[in-house]
Amino acid sequence: MPSDKKKIMSMSKSKSKSKSKSKSKSKSKSKKKKSASKSKSKRKRSKQTPFAAIADEFTSFTQVQEELRKRGLESSSLIVGIDFTQSNLTQGRSSFGGRSLHDLVDDSNPYLDAIEAVALTLEAFDDDGLIPCFGFGDARTRGSAVFSLKPNGEPADGLAETVDVYREVAKTVKLSGPTSFAPLIDAAIEEVVESGNEFHILLILADGTVSPGVPYNETVDAIVRASDYPLAIVVIGVGDGPFDTMHHFDDNLPQRAFDNFQFCAFDDVLRTHKNAANAAAAFALHTLMEIPQVFTYVSENAILNKRLSSKSVARLRRRLAVQILEPPTAPLPLSITAAVSLVLILR
Repeated sequence: MPSDKKKIMSMSKSKSKSKSKSKSKSKSKSKKKKSASKSKSKRKRSKQTPFAAIADEFTSFTQVQEELRKRGLESSSLIVGIDFTQSNLTQGRSSFGGRSLHDLVDDSNPYLDAIEAVALTLEAFDDDGLIPCFGFGDARTRGSAVFSLKPNGEPADGLAETVDVYREVAKTVKLSGPTSFAPLIDAAIEEVVESGNEFHILLILADGTVSPGVPYNETVDAIVRASDYPLAIVVIGVGDGPFDTMHHFDDNLPQRAFDNFQFCAFDDVLRTHKNAANAAAAFALHTLMEIPQVFTYVSENAILNKRLSSKSVARLRRRLAVQILEPPTAPLPLSITAAVSLVLILR
């Protein structure tokens, strides 16, 4: 019996040794897998690096267009959304000489610089050249609606008119808040569906973070909702920041059907490409470099040009319930206001 006990003990020891060996082997395998996956991700990142790095070589927007075509972009329509929240008054403290980001200096500002760079690049991919332009975050919309920069919700006819209508609105709009992208994204979804699900890029120009609470949650829901459509959301952060929320939207939200959100900070990108032959063209390429991948995804996954019945479109409109207000009007001169008040009193 003692000898049997010794045998059993020795067998159990050998089993435990073999188990520990197998565990160590499995651990080493998992470590190898992890390191392999890390090296793969590093390789993936290294593949993307040259595309960003070659931006400095571009001297014209035509070259940027050619590069985007090589990467797979065939056609695109642009939608523009501009942030008119009150934080624009202080967000240019460091980056815009302490001015409001909507102030015009030599007929320009960070908003216009970013719009011009992206619109000039994309105009070659847009058949009709019409650009729906919206504002959000002002005293009338207050995070629950958008307003059109042109009357009756008309799109701007190309870049030149986009710039003109923005300049007019910037003079009269009353800045407010909170910041929510949800109404704007839903308005863009409507534009996409009404076009027959053609590929669109929603260019959002904003000065900082989305407001916490309901605006934040609604924005997340809208970004996820937009991933069912051929819509790429590109956010350009203008001003001093911080832009932590934008980076979170860019890197996270796994519930999306695909990565439909890209963010870049205007001043950071310009600093990166400050020695470029054409800094604006380099900025445009940096901003749009992920767009061909999005276009390829929606093309290969039956999202692009997907036809919806009129009933489905009507149902979607009811669900989104997008409110698009008219552009802000210029306040009446003080003398006219006083005269109107006097007439009302005399009545």
